[in-house]
Amino acid sequence: MSKKDYLNKQGHLVFTSEYHLSRGSCCKSSCLHCPYGHALKKENLTLEELNSSNLDDAKIIYDKYFLRSKITENLLSSAFGSNDSKSEFDNDTFKVLLLKNTVCGIVEIENKSVKALYLADYFEQQGIDEAIVMTLFTT
Repeated sequence: MSKKDYLNKQGHLVFTSEYHLSRGSCCKSSCLHCPYGHALKKENLTLEELNSSNLDDAKIIYDKYFLRSKITENLLSSAFGSNDSKSEFDNDTFKVLLLKNTVCGIVEIENKSVKALYLADYFEQQGIDEAIVMTLFTT
């Protein structure tokens, strides 16, 4: 992505990691897209069940990562037979990852552990990774 800002659902201007990197230093304001790690240190990441308040944002992330693979899977299964490796989008398989009460990703769960992490647009440069998310399962 090469966009430096966007309007959120509330109509507020939000600066992306790209904008903050172009500034060259951290302002220590815990900006939502801080690429310098300040927001991750000051604001807790949280996991939440899929619910009516986060479902639309979570579905956008799910579709971004899984829609393309589902199309490929359907084409392959029609040519070579079915494949049972489907991820269901439900609370048993996925949790929503929040930073500052904003959906920043979805976490695929397997055996009460992180199987995969899928980040929302503009959250890729913030140092959020599976190891950090895994700490949420131990606290």
